[in-house]
Amino acid sequence: MHPQHQEIQKLKTFSGSPGEFWIELLRHLTKLSGAEGSTMMRMPDPAVGRDWQPLSRENGGVGPFSETWQMLADRASEHGMAISNHRLAVSMDADGKPAAVAVFSLPEEVDAEKTGLMLCAYSDLPDAFLRNRSVDSGERKAARFATVLDLGLALQISDKFGQSAMQLCNELASRFDADRVSLGWLRGRAVRLEAISHTEKIESRTENVSELEAAMEESLDQDDEIVFPPSGNSTQIDHHHRIFAKKQLSDNLVTVPLRDRDRKIGALRPIDLDMLYAELGGRGPSVRTVRICHTVLRQSLEQARRWGLIARSPAVDASPPAQRQAEVVPPTVEQVLDLLDAAYEEDPAFGVYLWVTSATGCRRGEMCALRWSDIELD
Repeated sequence: MHPQHQEIQKLKTFSGSPGEFWIELLRHLTKLSGAEGSTMMRMPDPAVGRDWQPLSRENGGVGPFSETWQMLADRASEHGMAISNHRLAVSMDADGKPAAVAVFSLPEEVDAEKTGLMLCAYSDLPDAFLRNRSVDSGERKAARFATVLDLGLALQISDKFGQSAMQLCNELASRFDADRVSLGWLRGRAVRLEAISHTEKIESRTENVSELEAAMEESLDQDDEIVFPPSGNSTQIDHHHRIFAKKQLSDNLVTVPLRDRDRKIGALRPIDLDMLYAELGGRGPSVRTVRICHTVLRQSLEQARRWGLIARSPAVDASPPAQRQAEVVPPTVEQVLDLLDAAYEEDPAFGVYLWVTSATGCRRGEMCALRWSDIELD
């Protein structure tokens, strides 16, 4: 067995990303084959208009992916391996079909066919890697789901936000062996400190609290996790983290913005709804349409309040546009008489209908509901 074999087999349980996997796989195959240069080419996908694309190169690659190399790669994707002089192409499979083709430029002294057969033994490595990655991903998701359930059960102890926030901080501090866990909440445009693990009362006006809230806002503004001290290639702004860490003598800080389905958690205010109604009115919808939108929002937010998702519905204090009553301008007596004359000439029955309507003031529905039994001729 070639000494490189065991190293290549380890790629089945490679823990890196798929992009890193292809780089490592080509590097090992190049060493095993003794190739002068090699390139891993991703299979084309006509459905999305994608042609052959390089995934990685070793020793500078095989040069331009010319028509000769492309024809060789096409043959390898169909038959598993293709050889032309000292050029070799081997298909790399995943999900039962070619995912990429590795092409090698071999020295003259290397037996291309023997080398190709040896490399074909590793053609299923991408498939094994993806299967193991899928299993690992499933286990990680199951572990995360279990953690969420545990935290959810812990938060059910109280129906008050402050107590639940404290319980969450305590649980996180215990699970991750943190010295302290703090929770801030976006109130309007500013973050307010709501809870600190194992701390019953927060002095909201102290300098420490203000600096902690500033650090939280720093993370929220960038919509990204901030780790302090930063890594060497970090481009994040961590000014407030640096100040807080220095004053609190903290060796490590991590700030994570909370999201609700990829949105930063914020507060919906009555003024936000009023601005929405004004914007809708400016686009052309009638007052009635805007009021219907308000009704839907009010009912949805009220249901959220009943479920405990929000403490108070902002729609209660919102101001939808008032329903304007259209001014009724009745016709003059002369206009009514002209209308009755024209109706009698066109259709006597319709003329009677209009005459009774104008004489009694009945509505259309009431007129249609009239029966002979409703009339007293005596």
